[in-house]
Amino acid sequence: MRISFCVFAIILLSISCKHTADQQQKPNEVAIREKLIDLNKERITEENEQIDAYISRLGYQMSNTKTGVRYLILKNGTGKNAEWLSEVKLKYKLELLDGTYCYSSDSSGIMDIKLGQSNEPTGLQEGILNLNTGAKALLVVPSYRAYGLTGDGNKITGAQSLVYHVELIETK
Repeated sequence: MRISFCVFAIILLSISCKHTADQQQKPNEVAIREKLIDLNKERITEENEQIDAYISRLGYQMSNTKTGVRYLILKNGTGKNAEWLSEVKLKYKLELLDGTYCYSSDSSGIMDIKLGQSNEPTGLQEGILNLNTGAKALLVVPSYRAYGLTGDGNKITGAQSLVYHVELIETK
């Protein structure tokens, strides 16, 4: 009986010590989360400054959506307004803030999107909501509304703001 009590006490003490050691080595999750939030805020602030410099350099007066997508309507359309779940067709050219060409409808074909149910960047879809059929616009989409930190795995690297030149040619 004494042996089993001693074994039990040793096991309990061992578990208790290990649990205390794990707690001491485990980083403070709240502090880590707060640090990540701060770093992300800094990155977003930097990116917004780059977007603002791009807009200023070209002399544009752009409007902002609530999520940070900038848009400039170059030509008003006369057709149906785009809405969530609308099926739209776009002519487009996509480039980075530094002017690096990525894709266009000339090389990739007309873009067909069902707004709100597409794999295309949410910032592009949000920008299209400000257009009606026949409109032409310039959209500047921050990375967090585009391809994020990972990029598209092809021509767009991570944390890149995108510039779309779009023409909404059809809305259903």
